[in-house]
Order: sequence, then structure tokens, then C-alpha cells
Amino acid sequence: MAIVFSEKSAKDIGSWQETFVPNCSARIKNLKKHATRIPGICLERARAEMKAYEQYKHEPRVIQRARVFESYLKDKTIFILDDELIAGNINSKVRGSTISGFIMANLIDKELDDPIKGFDVTQWNRHVISPDERKELHEVLLPYFKGKTIGDYTLQAFDDELREKADPITSSCHHIPNSANSSLRTESGMQM
Repeated sequence: MAIVFSEKSAKDIGSWQETFVPNCSARIKNLKKHATRIPGICLERARAEMKAYEQYKHEPRVIQRARVFESYLKDKTIFILDDELIAGNINSKVRGSTISGFIMANLIDKELDDPIKGFDVTQWNRHVISPDERKELHEVLLPYFKGKTIGDYTLQAFDDELREKADPITSSCHHIPNSANSSLRTESGMQM
């Protein structure tokens, strides 16, 4: 970054921002371009979850979660971008959102093709979803996780009164805070 001095005197300048000009290398400009573009979605975690849950379906939940992590690490895309000084990626996209079927399938199923809330609503620049990713979500991943999400497991344990008073999705009251929804849909070890 650089400060450019102009012909103005100090009393004529309303803000230092008037004379501040960002200055960075081509490498930084390129990295900024990648970091600020519209994100895509990455289905690798959902695929790893599906694979591990099928392969270890008779194991305890904690073993299944460990196997999901193992499968994800074995199968995930690894790349190093040109000019990176700190290498590594958290998903298959340079800028992307990791999709977990176990956590997000119900939300994605509800909002994926919604003209207002949709994940790829263009006026909000939310996500770029390719036709192949959309097809895999509709035909493989969402049907597989139907009834198997953490939210589904949690709601199965609730009685009707608790569903009405604690869960914003099943309650008739729209004033239940989203934090209740978030805490209902998490378990230990969910974040990878």
C-alpha cells in the first residue's frame, strides 16, 4: 500500500483516504481476485459421509464419524495454487462452501431451487452450482440423506410438545430463535 501525495495541502484534505492508493504486487492482485469471486460448492464431504455411513452402518456413531473423517481425508482434492506461500485447501474449490449431507441436507433440499432463498440465486451472488453438481444433489446425495440428518435424529427423540416449543422448523411459532435451530443440529465432533 502506498500513500500518494497530491498538490493539496493538509488543510484541504478531508480524509487520509483521499490520498491513499492501494498498491500491491501482481501475485497479491491475482490472489485477491480468487478470494473475492463468487464461491462454488464442494460435495466431497457429503460423498465421504455417504461412503462411510454405508460401509460402517453397523458401527457406533462415534466410529462412523471417525470413518467419515478418514474417508474425507483420503479422497479429498489437494492442490497448491501458483504463487501460494502458505499452501493448502479446505475443499475442492479455490473459493467454495463445503457441503455436509449429515448437517445440511434438509436445508439444501428446501432451498436449492427456491427462487428467493436458493443457494445459487444470482441477484445475491450466493454460490455457483454446476449442472452436474445440481444433478448429483437431486439424484444421489439428498435422497440418501433424507431422514438421516442430525436434525432428523434429534427430532425423532423429541415428543410433540418439545417439537412445538423448541424447534423453529416444526413449531407453529415463528419467534423461536435460530440459535435453537443451530444447537439442535450439531453434535460433538461435527466440525472437520
